[in-house]
Amino acid sequence: MMSKTGQPFGKRIMKIKVINLHGRNVGFVGTVLIREILFQTIFGIFSYLLIKIFNLNPESTLRKHVTI
Repeated sequence: MMSKTGQPFGKRIMKIKVINLHGRNVGFVGTVLIREILFQTIFGIFSYLLIKIFNLNPESTLRKHVTI
């Protein structure tokens, strides 16, 4: 969870600051945006593979068990 300053509470309490190699603040794009895009992409690929490998498609399993 982020505080009003954009730092997580733990880093703010411990007075830890994330900087780049030049000593400047990494900014929004460098921290939040890229991290979230990478996480969502990896999570989406992983979920897709799990569904395909284990056939976890709820619609296909529902059709097998429900007779109309």
